[in-house]
Amino acid sequence: MRLLFLAVLRPHTGNAVTAQRVRDHLEAAGHVCLLKDACDFDGPSEIAVLIQAEAVEAAVALHLYRAGRLLQGHRIPFGIIFGGTDLNEDVNRGEKNQVMAKVLEEARYYRRAFRGIKDLTVLGGIHRNKKTEETKSLGGLHLAI
Repeated sequence: MRLLFLAVLRPHTGNAVTAQRVRDHLEAAGHVCLLKDACDFDGPSEIAVLIQAEAVEAAVALHLYRAGRLLQGHRIPFGIIFGGTDLNEDVNRGEKNQVMAKVLEEARYYRRAFRGIKDLTVLGGIHRNKKTEETKSLGGLHLAI
């Protein structure tokens, strides 16, 4: 499967290390993984061009707000890996929280990047739909990170 993986890739950060580790896992499972820096895109329209040009079948975003919002409105399934900023900072910012809730409504699955961060209830009960923070199937792809 051809996957677009969006993350914030500032060098020598936890996010960059996590993104590399997840990409390695996906590629070891036989997927083609196009890792892109979310900061390189101004909005979803630029992502739409990339999806079409690269024949992307599904997407993964590391960070609900920073990367996930770029995946809204496209006709490919996508999943979210929460970052600490999502659950510890952005959730407390009204406008960002609203955007994050809308992204979660569209996401096929979501999970925490690591154990021990705040419970998803901080997102105002958005998790009450059929999605959970555990791994889910994404069009034949199953993440178990």
